[in-house]
Amino acid sequence: TGRIDLSVGALMIFSVISSVRLMIFLGKHMGLDVMTNGNTYVGPTVSLVCLTLAIGALVGLLNGLGVAYGRVTSFILTLVSLSALRGLSIGITSGRPYYIQSEGYQWLGNAQFAGVPIGAIAFMVVFVVFAWLLHGHVLGKRLYAIGGDEKTARSAGISVEWWVVLVFVASGVCAACAGVLFTARLTSVDSPLAAGYELSAI
Repeated sequence: TGRIDLSVGALMIFSVISSVRLMIFLGKHMGLDVMTNGNTYVGPTVSLVCLTLAIGALVGLLNGLGVAYGRVTSFILTLVSLSALRGLSIGITSGRPYYIQSEGYQWLGNAQFAGVPIGAIAFMVVFVVFAWLLHGHVLGKRLYAIGGDEKTARSAGISVEWWVVLVFVASGVCAACAGVLFTARLTSVDSPLAAGYELSAI
């Protein structure tokens, strides 16, 4: 689309940290014990992963709305998001790591299928799906049209703002998914992690 998202590395970590905190909050109000020793998460895995992906989508939505409808340059907006998410991660954790000891979460980090790690399989699945969407589906043609010449895309009847928002939401979900797989390998999450990963993504 001719835009860039610099917040993906910070979002990887923020999405997991904030979902752990949300699970702690929900656990207290639902009578569930999801933490031990003050900073070790032992609660359900599925809820944690779903919350993480939802937070990734929400941050992506905010970035997309700011870029598409707020007319803020994506480089500037997502650079601000990067700094804000890093700061929030430090504030939420008070500079301490969270250890994630749920069996399902540890399985995501350690499991293999035919000798191939789950993370690599997830990457290949996402790669194939997006490659097909970009090169074998009308969605890809619209996105390339937006990135090539936005005015021409508008003239062709493409809703530029809607598609830009959708792309940023997808970016947020992918960053959160990467955060889950990354922290599952480590069985912990800490605010300084994944620093500079946005450069790897670029």
